[in-house]
Parts: sequence; structure tokens; C-alpha cells
Amino acid sequence: MKTLHNWLQTIWYGDGLPPWYLRILSKLYGAYQNRLSAEAELTREPKPVIVVGNVVAGGSGKTPLVIYLAELVMREGLNVAVIGRIYKGNANGPLRVNENTGVQQVGDEPVLLYKRLSCPVVVSKDRSKAIDFIIKKIDCDIIISDDGLQHRQLPRAVEIGVMDGLRKLGNGHLLPAGPLREPAKRLNRCQWLVSKGGGASGNLVNMQLETRYAVNLQSGERKLLSDFSGQQVSAIAGIGHPQSFFESLQSYGLIVEAYPFPDHYHYTTGELLQLDGPKPLLMTEKDAVKCHNMKLINAWYVPLQIELPETFNQAFIARCRALLEY
Repeated sequence: MKTLHNWLQTIWYGDGLPPWYLRILSKLYGAYQNRLSAEAELTREPKPVIVVGNVVAGGSGKTPLVIYLAELVMREGLNVAVIGRIYKGNANGPLRVNENTGVQQVGDEPVLLYKRLSCPVVVSKDRSKAIDFIIKKIDCDIIISDDGLQHRQLPRAVEIGVMDGLRKLGNGHLLPAGPLREPAKRLNRCQWLVSKGGGASGNLVNMQLETRYAVNLQSGERKLLSDFSGQQVSAIAGIGHPQSFFESLQSYGLIVEAYPFPDHYHYTTGELLQLDGPKPLLMTEKDAVKCHNMKLINAWYVPLQIELPETFNQAFIARCRALLEY
């Protein structure tokens, strides 16, 4: 899987033309998308649904943005619930995530959302069923969906697209010849496009991601990343773009021995015990939710902080309040 992942990443974000057989599969995938694409219009549920998604396969900062938006709404005194899809989990849902919910049941991102947020997190194989669950059983004003731009049956009042401002849309091809789940023009229908790095103009909003400190998996001790400066560390990342994590550590002067893994990778205890030695082992917060029970001694996770312009914050809250008055 790691070899296939790395091979595809090289093709998707390289300068060369993808192999002919991938381009043929890409055309078939595009025909399938066109068949599905009875352009899903913005539709209303009894509660407004805000969908945060992207057209690129792999990570682009959706989950940190969902956390940011949920906290922003709660600071305004509004009640929010977050929905997500069960991915690589054995539950079907709908299921409200709690302290006993495991990654093996629902996947890594729902557990991360629950740990970071003080609001209900509901997941299901079908996000529409998660919405029905919330409407029937949970008192909230706004529902935010972590991903779901391509889920055409999912009602939504607002769409926010997310993209990597540095890697952008890769080679511009649809899957599997390129990283696109849908043609790039799909982003034109989003009310905002949030870019991880890069510039900002019009409805394009610049999102800054910052890593400042690390937390020990066992003790909970916090250390500034600058405290590791000059040290040799091992680092793992099972996210859409692992290199971005390694580069963020290097920017603090860490000497990084990098171990990239595919997005949502399920680590084995044996794999990580080999790296848990005298050198600190650093990982993303998304990786950490899968590793807490492995009894790693010198392992640390690095929470991700994001910042968005105050002009966006105000416009987003104004849109939420307008939806509630509708």
C-alpha cells in the first residue's frame, strides 16, 4: 500500500504525463461522475448544514478547519453538532461518538473531533442518517459536515471548499490519473474556498496552519517544538501530505528521520515500538488517536492550530445567523 501510495503521489504531483492506462480509467471515472452529476443544489434541512470538503483525494486540512469553525460558532453562543463518515471502521451508525468509542469502530478523524471539541460528534456510513439522528435527538442550531462535498444526497446550505495552496490540484486529472474526485470547476459552486497556504482574493481565504508544541502520549507533558531544536527525532505521518508535517518540524530546527505512511494508516504496535527509543518519536494528532494504547514511552503528538482572517470569521458568523433567521 505504501509503495502504491508513493507511486501515485509521484504521478499526481509530478510534471510528466500520467500513464495511458490511468488516463483511460480517468475518462471512465469522469463519465461516471457526469452520470451522477445532476447538480446537487443547496437544500435546506430543519437545521442548516455546512459542508466542508474538497475535490482532491487526500488531506487538505478539512478536519482542522471543521474544528476551527465549530469552535467559532460555539464562541458566538450557538449550539453546533459535527457529522462525519465512518471510514475504515466496523460500525455502521448513526453513532454518537463518546469516550469509549474506538478508532476500530469509526476511524481516526471522528475520534480526533470528539477529543478536540466540546460538542456532539455523530458519524454514520451515510451522513444523511447522521443528520436525521441529530435532528431527532440533539438540540443544536448548526450542523457542520466533515467532508461530504461529493455526497450528493447530503443536504447543505453552505459549501466551503478546501485546497492545498502549494500543491493545488496536482496535475489536474481525475482519479486515478490525477488526484481530483471531481473537475476543478466544482469549486466554483462553493461559497468560500479556503486555501492552506498561498494567497487570498475574492472568496479565496488563506488558512495558516501552525505547529507550536508537542504532547507526550503517556504523561501529557507539553514541550515547545523549539525545545527539540538540534535533536535527532523520528517522525511518522499517516496523512494526505506527510511531507508538510516533516517540513513543519524541520522549520523548528529538528533533525528529522521521516517515515511517511498513507492517509488513515493503521499502525501496528510492532512498527512503532521499533521507533520508540532514545530518539523522540513525533507524530500528528490524527496518528496519535490510533497509538494511545501502545504504551510508547518517548512518543509525542503535535496538535495543529489554524488561523483565518477576521474578515472571514465575521462573514461566516453573519452567514450562520442569516441561515437561522431564514
